[in-house]
Amino acid sequence: MNSTGEDKKGVWSPEIGAISGEDADGYFWEHAMVDATLRRRAIENLLRVTGFRALGEGSAPLDQITRILGDEMLDESGGLLNSAESTLRRGGSSDVYFLGLNPGGEAGQDHSISDNFPTIYESLAFSRLGVSGWDQDWSREDASYELGQAPIQRRFKHIASFLGLAYSEILATNLIFARSRRFKALSGIKDQLEACLPVHHAMIDVVKPKALWVMGNSDSAGGALKLHDDVKWIGAKHKDWSIGHGTVDFCGRTMMFCHTPHLTFWDATADDKQELLAFAFGALGRR
Repeated sequence: MNSTGEDKKGVWSPEIGAISGEDADGYFWEHAMVDATLRRRAIENLLRVTGFRALGEGSAPLDQITRILGDEMLDESGGLLNSAESTLRRGGSSDVYFLGLNPGGEAGQDHSISDNFPTIYESLAFSRLGVSGWDQDWSREDASYELGQAPIQRRFKHIASFLGLAYSEILATNLIFARSRRFKALSGIKDQLEACLPVHHAMIDVVKPKALWVMGNSDSAGGALKLHDDVKWIGAKHKDWSIGHGTVDFCGRTMMFCHTPHLTFWDATADDKQELLAFAFGALGRR
């Protein structure tokens, strides 16, 4: 805030014109908490008027997940699911569990509730409403973003088609789904995983997938992924990245392991990548 009472976002606020330092930070935090509470109540009302239960009130798997998370985690900014609630059910339509290893957001950014980023609660509410993140407008002022679709969205949909699946059928999750600086201030990846893995364990128990599609740097998964000796790697035709296939243990279940680089930069739609997809997904490919 400058000497004229202009806040960090360039909006002059007379009631805080004389506040600075920790007092100003406290003001913005309290204001953000009130705003987040109002947004949460609005979403709860939207769920009810459209015929849905509020999160955590029912017995569905998503309600179970909500209760495991607890209010503190639900209020963090971030996203657990990029797919609709229909993908989180017993005997779901897809045998594939998508696991993004590198959550969005730079460590230097706060990405806390005070930045007005969507919270995990809001993300799950959209899933309950049947919204797929792959259909949301992630466009930017960038030539690589076309018709409201970011490269990662187009490439995810291409791989789903390659597998003979509707992209909306794939349960799509983030390994570490909170993005705030407060969460990243935990002592390390081990503590972050300990906060997130119980939720994945519960979802794995529900869906019982046959294949785990891992996207990103597998080193960032800490010890969460137990790769078997049969895992093989080949070059991904992009810098020093590799494609992987084999068997993995994750959250108490043994599954086919299918690894691709992060789709923000790895173009899965390119002609020279189709054989690599066939390697990564093995018997799942071209069904």
